[in-house]
Amino acid sequence: CHVADTDARMPSWVLYSLHDGVRIVTNELPVALGGVGWRVSVGALCLADWVLRHADLFEGRSVLELGSGLGVTGIAAAHAGAARVCLTDALPELVGNLERVIESNAPIQPAAS
Repeated sequence: CHVADTDARMPSWVLYSLHDGVRIVTNELPVALGGVGWRVSVGALCLADWVLRHADLFEGRSVLELGSGLGVTGIAAAHAGAARVCLTDALPELVGNLERVIESNAPIQPAAS
C-alpha cells in the first residue's frame, strides 16, 4: 500500500491496494487545511484490511462509520458485502470530499469469497 506525502500542498488522488485485490481510491487533501481526516491513516488501512479479511462478519449487514474522513474503512465494508454502509463526518469540507471519493469508487462489487 502507498502512503501519500503528508506535506503535499495540493489534493492528490491516491490508490490503495488491499486484501483480495480490493483497490480503493481516495482524494487526499493538504493536512494544513484541516487535520487527520484529510489523509488516510495507517490505522484506517489496517482496519480496512481487517474488514476485508473478515468479510463474513459484514456480509448482508448495515455498517455505520463515524468520523469517516476519506471513507476507506466504510468502502472496504461495502467491498466485504455489507448491505448498507453509512459514512459520516462532522466537517462539511470532508463530507464534500467524501462524496467525491465514494463516486470515484462506485460501483462497488463485493470481493469474491
